[in-house]
Amino acid sequence: MAFALLFCLYGAAVKHGKLRALFTVLALAALYAMVMSKSKTSLGLAILLPPLICFVIVITRALRMNAALFLSFCFVLGLSVWFYLSAMTRFGLAKLSMLLFGDETFTRRTVHLAVRSRRHRPRPAHRSGICIVLGDWGRSIVEREAPGFVVDLLQAHNGYLDLVVETGFIGLAILLALILTALFAAARTAATRPALCWLSMTIVITVACHNMLESSWFRGYSLIWMLFIMAALLPRAPSHGADPGATP
Repeated sequence: MAFALLFCLYGAAVKHGKLRALFTVLALAALYAMVMSKSKTSLGLAILLPPLICFVIVITRALRMNAALFLSFCFVLGLSVWFYLSAMTRFGLAKLSMLLFGDETFTRRTVHLAVRSRRHRPRPAHRSGICIVLGDWGRSIVEREAPGFVVDLLQAHNGYLDLVVETGFIGLAILLALILTALFAAARTAATRPALCWLSMTIVITVACHNMLESSWFRGYSLIWMLFIMAALLPRAPSHGADPGATP
């Protein structure tokens, strides 16, 4: 529903008349479904990211800056400020989890994170390959060695840690390069197709943020991974006739 909301907002922005009204109604329905599902991650991303990316595109267009470069700078700056303030105030991830979810384990996610972290240490550079650690064929390392309920889980609820465990830091570097490539490809269309730029960048960043608490990178059966690939390719799609996402 979070991604449905993004597509409906895009449709409401670029269409006119009855179609715009239809997309607006569908966007409200998607938002209502997320509220009823009580999915904090999806609802938070769906509410915060669309206006934030729109603001970034408007500001960078006015200042003639690259939106992807601006976002990358803000991310690095925000991360640095977080680590600095966390060290100064001792307000770390455990206290943040307590504030958001009422416990210090990110709804027990830290249990599987610890298991994945231990499996990563022997060979941090390249690891063993996709599905060797988290596979579901009865031969995975997690199924043989993990304690308790972790045996039944096929992910660490953190896409980046899963990727490091499976492919090492080489795989993580490839993923980060792919994310940056998708963002810069979208940013190049900001001047000519701002609506399409917004849609592509919002999907990419939503997937990137969603993988901090879930895991969908390089999973062929995952809708979220497929949407990321589509968003990365959208700015390169040829336009036929009048582009609805173009500036009038």
